Amino acid sequence: MNRFDYNTRRDTPHFLTWCLRSVMIIAVVMLGSIEYAEGALQAALSSGDLQKVSKWIANETSHYHQPYCYKQSYGRGVGKPMKCKAGEAEDAGLCYTPCNPGYKGMGPVCWQSCTSGFKDDGAFCAKPKPYGRGTGYAWKFGDKAFSLNGARARCNKAHPQGCEKHGEIIYPKCKEGFHAAGCCICSPNCPPGQTDIGVSCAKKSYGRGVGRPLSTCPAGKDKDALLCYTQCKSGYHGVGPVCWQHCPSGRVDCGAGCSTSKKSCVKDTAKMVYSPIVAAGQTALLIVSGGTSSAATGTAGAAKAASKYAKLKKLWEKTKGARELIQDAKRAGTAGYETYNTTSLWLNEFVGDFEHMTTKRVVSELDRRFKGDALLWVKQQYAMNHLTLMLKADGIDTAESVLTAVSAFDPTGITGVIDAYANPKCATAEPFPVVTLLPPYGPPLPAPPLAGGLYTLTARHSNKCLDVSGASRDNGANVLQWDCHNGSNQKWNLVSKGGDIYTVAALHSGKCLDVAGARTDNGANVLQWDCHGKDNQTWRITREGDGYFRITARHSNKCLDVSGASVNNGADVLQWDCHSGNNQKWKLNRTD
Repeated sequence: MNRFDYNTRRDTPHFLTWCLRSVMIIAVVMLGSIEYAEGALQAALSSGDLQKVSKWIANETSHYHQPYCYKQSYGRGVGKPMKCKAGEAEDAGLCYTPCNPGYKGMGPVCWQSCTSGFKDDGAFCAKPKPYGRGTGYAWKFGDKAFSLNGARARCNKAHPQGCEKHGEIIYPKCKEGFHAAGCCICSPNCPPGQTDIGVSCAKKSYGRGVGRPLSTCPAGKDKDALLCYTQCKSGYHGVGPVCWQHCPSGRVDCGAGCSTSKKSCVKDTAKMVYSPIVAAGQTALLIVSGGTSSAATGTAGAAKAASKYAKLKKLWEKTKGARELIQDAKRAGTAGYETYNTTSLWLNEFVGDFEHMTTKRVVSELDRRFKGDALLWVKQQYAMNHLTLMLKADGIDTAESVLTAVSAFDPTGITGVIDAYANPKCATAEPFPVVTLLPPYGPPLPAPPLAGGLYTLTARHSNKCLDVSGASRDNGANVLQWDCHNGSNQKWNLVSKGGDIYTVAALHSGKCLDVAGARTDNGANVLQWDCHGKDNQTWRITREGDGYFRITARHSNKCLDVSGASVNNGADVLQWDCHSGNNQKWKLNRTD
C-alpha cells in the first residue's frame, strides 16, 4: 500500500488523516506559487517599510471590524473658575462694567474710594484720629483792656501756622488737611466730593448695572460647567475633569464606548459589560470551526465546535510531519498547476475587493500614497502576507495563537474582536508610517558628496546657509546660519578622508570647520580654525534621504545643529545629540 492508499471510508481515522495530509501538501504548493507571484512586479518598498505598512493596514482593519470598544480617557486636573471678558471687572463671581477712576465696585454699585489714612466702612470712609489744639490763649492782666491782640501775639509766636479766634479764645490753626471742629478739636478733612458727617465721610456712589456670569477662560483652557480645564490633547474631548477619546472614524458615540451603529449601541454595551468571557469564547470557537457561525452560536453549536477541536488536535498530533512533504507537492503535476491558478485567482479577487477586505480609509490612504504598479504591489504584498500566514498556520495553531500570530494580518477583524474583549479600548488613530519608495517608483537616492568638491550647506528647517560670521579669516571666527548669498564664506571644500569621513574647510579662509576645544558636551560651539586633521575637525557625512545629509563630529558623535531650531539670521551653529529634527539636516549643493 503506498502512502496515499488509505481506507476511504468516511467514518475511519485513515480518511481524515489522508484529507489533512492532502490539504497540507496543497498548502505547500500554494506557498511556492506565492513566492513565484511575488516576482511579477518590482518591489516598491524595502522589507522594513513593507512591514510598517502591513502592520498599519492590519491595525486599521482589525479595529474597524471590532464591534464595540471603550473610549480611552485620562484626567486633566481640577477645574478653575472662569474669568470675565476683557474690559470687565469681576466681583463676587459676577462681571460688571469697571468703575470710573477713584471709585471701587461693590456688586452693582460703584462707591467712591477712600483716600490714604481713611478706613473703608462700606458707604463711609472713617476718618483718622482727630487731635486737640489745646486750651488756647486768653486775655490776661497786662493786655490791653477788651483786646485779644496780646493773646494772638503769644499764639502766633508759639505756632507759625497762624492762629484764629473762637469765642473769646485764640487757638492755633489746624494743620493742613484738618479743620476745626468746635473750639478745641482738629478733625480730618473729607476727600473732595464726600460729605462730612463728623467721625466719617459719606461716599458718593452710582449704579453700574446688573452683574453678568463669568464667561471666558484663559488661553489654553477649555470652558466646561462654569470651570476652566486644561485643553485635551488632539483626538480627545473634555467632560469635566476627564478627557475622553473621540470615537474612531465609522463609529458612533455610545456613552463610555463606541459602537458600529446607534442601533447596536445598547446591545454591544450589554454584551461587553455582562458577558465578555462568553462572547470571547464564542468568537474563538468561530475561528476553530473555520468561520461557520452556526457552530459557534448557542450551547449545542459551541459543544459541537469544541468536539471538532478535540478531534482535530488528536489527529494533528499524529501527522505533524505531513507539512514537510514538499516532494509530494512537486509530483502533483497538473494538480500543482491548478493550485497555482487558484492562488492567483484568490490574490486577484482579494486585491480587486481590497476595500471590503480592509476598510475604506485604508484604500483612501493607499491611493493617496502610492500610484500605478507601486499601489498594486503593496496591495498584493498585503494579500500574500495574509494568505501566507493562514496557510502556514493550520487550524489548531491558529486557535492557540490567535492573539499573537494571526492578529498581525487579519483582514476579517475576528482576532481584533477577541483582543477587544481582553483589552476593550478603542484604538487611537495611528498616522501612516513614513516610508520611502524604491526606484523606479520613487526618485533615485541622492549621490554622496564628491571628494574635492565645493558645496554650500543649507539647513533644512530655515533654508539658510552655513556661514563664517563677517567673512572673517581669523581663528575662532564663529560659524552660524545666514541668508544664502553665494559668498566664499558660505562655500565649503569637502576633502575625503576615506569612507564617509571628510574635512570641511571654508573657501575664503582655508580654515576648517572645528568643534571648539574638542569638547564633547552638548552646546559646544562650532567655529573655524587652522586645519590640523584631528577628530574635532573631521566629520561623518551620511545620507538622510530626500536630498539631505546628517553631519556628525567624529570625536563626539554629536551632530551639526542650528541652536534652538532658530530660523533667524545669525543663529549659532553648535554640536548636539543627534535627533530627527530638521535643524540637523543639511542639503549639500555642488557649486564648482
